[in-house]
Amino acid sequence: RKAGLGYNSADRYEARESWGLAPGKRLWLPRGVVIPWWIGGELWRVNIRRPRGEPKYIQPTGGGPGLYGADSVKAGQPAMLLEGEISALTVQQHAGDLVAAVATGSTGGARRARWLAVLALAERVLVTFDADAAGDKAATYWLGVLPKSRRWRPLWSDTNDMARDGADIR
Repeated sequence: RKAGLGYNSADRYEARESWGLAPGKRLWLPRGVVIPWWIGGELWRVNIRRPRGEPKYIQPTGGGPGLYGADSVKAGQPAMLLEGEISALTVQQHAGDLVAAVATGSTGGARRARWLAVLALAERVLVTFDADAAGDKAATYWLGVLPKSRRWRPLWSDTNDMARDGADIR
């Protein structure tokens, strides 16, 4: 509830105008968990996590690149940078009083000066991208641009999988 998650129970196609976009091809809104990206009181993006199929996440047209959970980063407090929103929400649920959990939404997301500046406020940034080759490569980028960062590689594929299997995320 706090994250504003929703669920779209069936694939739908909507007019672009209903989303405030210029007329054109109808928007595909697949079945799945709807994840709004609120930053500074504005809706930046909407992602939909599909229950199956590739790609796992769909972003309807019109959203902007952001840093999921950016408003939770506070000067002098630790932050955890994750790949996916669900992983960030898992960390927030288990240890949100200890660390600001934020997500890039992909291995190449949030690589903008605005988000680097937000993360630079943190006392330390634990770079917790998925435990795979793509996650390791993305983590190398963040370790290179954030001096106060450290790699914290999940023991499973990601923090959500760890929590699902009973690992102590806190």
